[in-house]
Amino acid sequence: MDVDGKPLYEKEIGVRFTITKGLNGNILWEETHTTNTDKYGLFTLIIGQGTQTGSGIYSQMLDIPCIDAYQFLKVEISIKNDRVYKMVSNQQFMSVPYSFFTDDIADNAITTNKIINETVLNEDIADTTLDLSTKVTNILPVAKGGTGNSSLTDGNVLVGSDTDNVRAKVLYSADSTVIITQNADTINFQAISAPVLVTSDPAGTFNIPNIMAGDTWVSNAINYQDVNFGDIIIGSKDTNLQGCMLTAYVSQQNVIRVAIFNGTGGQVNFDIDVNLKVFVVR
Repeated sequence: MDVDGKPLYEKEIGVRFTITKGLNGNILWEETHTTNTDKYGLFTLIIGQGTQTGSGIYSQMLDIPCIDAYQFLKVEISIKNDRVYKMVSNQQFMSVPYSFFTDDIADNAITTNKIINETVLNEDIADTTLDLSTKVTNILPVAKGGTGNSSLTDGNVLVGSDTDNVRAKVLYSADSTVIITQNADTINFQAISAPVLVTSDPAGTFNIPNIMAGDTWVSNAINYQDVNFGDIIIGSKDTNLQGCMLTAYVSQQNVIRVAIFNGTGGQVNFDIDVNLKVFVVR
């Protein structure tokens, strides 16, 4: 109304809403509106749809901790819409505004029997999404972690992708080994057969004669079933090679031989009963 008590009807005015913590306390949120009164001098506005002034602590209304339940709403009007405001009301929020605020709930305020069907469904959660990064504390149990299992067994790891659920997967077994390779953002696991120590006769003890310079000694056949070309053969002896070179290889299917080449320039004498070991890697 004007100074004569007449309604300011059909007039453009400015309105400023300020939410404070306590009466005239710190400003939590502040916004302005420009609107028109009706023929009775009345107007209707929705708090939160105005222009934020930047004077408040919070950048979004939903960030205001309404659970504190001690906020006041100050209403100011600029009759000429010239940014000169006069206060017309400063009242504490009562119970109704808090029904819109559900992010923070007092401890033990929600019980199972207060939830429809006594279970939490997707429609009970905003955007059907539960943010585990902010809503879960302590350790998330495996049973709730998307694997479908309540525990993991030996020899299992968790794997997944951007489009698939996390699952438990066996990467190795007791009779195999694993090759691990890594680049900038990927770790690759490749299961291979374990190396096999060949101990069948005549692999084992050998009597190696003196080897002249430039000569090569080749063992007799070391039989091993299923060994074939393409397998990796590793050989060793338990005495000093004295500069000679030892090679183990597949000479034919199911047969391994060991060769010792003397490239030292002089004769090399080995002891009798030299123990050779041969491994096969597929």
